[in-house]
Amino acid sequence: LRPVHEWYEAQVEQTPDAVALDGGESSETERWSYRQLNERANQIARHLQMVGVESNQIIAVCVERSYQKIAVLLAVLKLGAAYLPMDSAYPAERLHLMLEETQAAALITQKHIQAQHGLQHSNVVDVADQSIAAHSTENLEQAVALDERAYLIFTSGSTGRPKGTELTHRGLASYVQQSRQQ
Repeated sequence: LRPVHEWYEAQVEQTPDAVALDGGESSETERWSYRQLNERANQIARHLQMVGVESNQIIAVCVERSYQKIAVLLAVLKLGAAYLPMDSAYPAERLHLMLEETQAAALITQKHIQAQHGLQHSNVVDVADQSIAAHSTENLEQAVALDERAYLIFTSGSTGRPKGTELTHRGLASYVQQSRQQ
C-alpha cells in the first residue's frame, strides 16, 4: 500500500499524455493530461512549501470546483499535509468556525471567495497567483507516512455544532485501491 499521490505519479510515468481530466459537459472544456495535472500539483506544492507549509499540517481549501482544485488537493497530499475541504456555498460563519477549530497552517482560496465570505488568515494562497507557475514541475522528494492525516472533514455533528473527522493517507489509499478493484 502506498499513498495516493505516489500511485498517481506512477500513472503519470506510464501514461503521461493520457487524459486525466476532461471537462465534458462542464464549463471546463479543455483537457488536462496526467502530466499536466501532476506538474501543476508539483508547482502548487512547492509554492506551499515556500510560504511555510510543512507535512502533517492542515491546509484549508476553499476553491470552486475546477481542475485547479484537483491540483491543489493532489499538491497537499504530496506535501504529506492534510486538506480541509471548505465549500464556498457554506455560510461564512461555518467557514470561519472551520478555520478557527482546525488552526489551519494556510488557506488556499480565490480572491472572490475570500472577499465574499470575509475569510481572514495569516497565510492565504490565491490559487490564481501567477508566481505559482514559476516553481519546478518535478515531483517532490517528500516521504509521506501512511498513518499521517490526509484530510479532515467536518460533519454536522449531533449537537448541531460541526465536528472534524480525520482520515489518514492509509485510509485514503485503501479506499482508492478498493475502488479501482471494483
